Amino acid sequence: LRQTQEYLENQPRDPQMRFWQARLLEQLKRTAEAFDTYVALAQDYPELPEVQNNLGVMLAAQGRIDEARQAFEHALLNNPDYATAHENLGDIFLHLANRSYDNVTRISGSNKSLNAKISALQSALQLTLPPP
Repeated sequence: LRQTQEYLENQPRDPQMRFWQARLLEQLKRTAEAFDTYVALAQDYPELPEVQNNLGVMLAAQGRIDEARQAFEHALLNNPDYATAHENLGDIFLHLANRSYDNVTRISGSNKSLNAKISALQSALQLTLPPP
């Protein structure tokens, strides 16, 4: 991390080094700093799918599912073959489905068909991005 910071003192806009800095901050559990770095990087270089993907993961972990979906979709606009972003977007769709089923239950109660869907969805949700 110190090396990335020293490098960025002379090359503050280098997107690759800024990306590595954010990754290192994540690994060090300095989540807020990592998030801020990804946000700034995404604003400066919106065309970088890896940045959008990692930002989406952090947004999902914060429970900001709609914003995470947008970040993953943005990553895929820039690289339609980015498998990790596709997988993460699929995870988000599962969480959106769960949210919709919760709304149905709240509005009209449960029914046999809905209960079966919710039950099937629960095992898949255990394998996804951290729940919101």
